[in-house]
Amino acid sequence: MALFKKKKIKIIAQDELPANEKVVKAPVAKPAKKRPFEGMTLFSSTKFSIKKQTFFAKRLSFLIKAGVPMLESVIVIRKQTKSRGEIRVFERVIGDISNGQTLATSLGKFRGVFGNFAINLIKAGESSGTLTQNLAYLADELRKKEMLKKKIMGALLYPIIVTVATFGITGFLAVYIFPKILPIFQSLNAKLPASTRAIIWLTETLKKDGLWIFLGLAAVITTIVLLVKKSKKVAFFWDGLILHLPFSARSPRATT
Repeated sequence: MALFKKKKIKIIAQDELPANEKVVKAPVAKPAKKRPFEGMTLFSSTKFSIKKQTFFAKRLSFLIKAGVPMLESVIVIRKQTKSRGEIRVFERVIGDISNGQTLATSLGKFRGVFGNFAINLIKAGESSGTLTQNLAYLADELRKKEMLKKKIMGALLYPIIVTVATFGITGFLAVYIFPKILPIFQSLNAKLPASTRAIIWLTETLKKDGLWIFLGLAAVITTIVLLVKKSKKVAFFWDGLILHLPFSARSPRATT
């Protein structure tokens, strides 16, 4: 006597099923669209200065060369940091390293903080086993970059002071001095030189639309500053323009 009975299974097409037993297909999940601000964190606005990046690379190279593990080295650097934003960045890096990620992978989440050059150099050092040498090289390059920046700012300081003083004196004369002597020129009933007519036109323009001119200049300067910070192409063009100025052309050559 057989213990188990064989059962015949009949395959029924969906069209042959009753109306109340139709197979309902599960909806296919569509791939989620990437949101415009996805990937942005609270650390996006944190920015390490060149001096702090140099300190980080030099200190990390020293600690690793002394035999301190990577995780403990970053913890030591975090304890020496005072800025809250920088502390949060280091805590995130410590958490990533504790979970098994490499230093370059963790720093890659903060490209706006450390920069592509530093991240790629650290990644190459971790891959080739020359991390301490690469960190020392990075600190040296960042130091040169800081020196170049100071030289450029020093070269631009004098022209900026002269330009601001010139516009300030011109504005003071056009707003307060020229309006008092303008009736004398108008009473001469003679054809004035082109330079005098230009001064009269400038005085009248500043009196009528001086506020709008000032606001327009402020808007233009603000737009240029924002574009230099946000756009790499504009920043590259601006840096090239600064380096080709006569009073700053010698600074890069002296540094390199």
